[in-house]
This record gives sequence, C-alpha cells and structure tokens, in this order.
Amino acid sequence: MEIKLREDIKPLSQFRSKPAEVLRQLRQTQRPVVITERGKPAAVLVDMDDYERQREKMELLEAVLEGEKDFREGHYQDLDQVYRHTRPWVVKK
Repeated sequence: MEIKLREDIKPLSQFRSKPAEVLRQLRQTQRPVVITERGKPAAVLVDMDDYERQREKMELLEAVLEGEKDFREGHYQDLDQVYRHTRPWVVKK
C-alpha cells in the first residue's frame, strides 16, 4: 500500500488536535497514516480490517516457517502415515 507523503504523514500535534479528521482520512483513503514526533516517524495507523488481514497473513507465514523448520529437522510423517492416522476421521462408516 503506497503512502502519499504530503497527505499521509501527520505530526503528533495534528493528531492530538484533530483525531477524528485523521481517522476519517484513514477510512476514506484506505492508506496508513504515519504519525511523527519531533519530525521522526513514531507510529503507523492502519484501518482495523487491514490490520486483521496483516495479522492473518503473518500467522500463516509463521506457520509455514515453522513447518519448514520441522521438515529440515526431520519432524514429519510420510503421506501413508498421515492417511492411516486421519482416514477414520475423514471417511464415515
């Protein structure tokens, strides 16, 4: 998501004095807003839906990385073992 420097970077003083305006911009543009303190980036505000999507992606990435680590360390089962173990749950009698 691209940030427009002139629009999406706000000093902390502006956020303090007009928080509703900053949140309205965030919702309308669907772009993050960077809050600066003493001229340096201090925080990034993102829409709640975007935040949740980012968290879901991060959790998936972490699970994939953990799976790759397990595989490298030899912690896995071959497909036949998995099939024998899960078949009773998948196939109803």
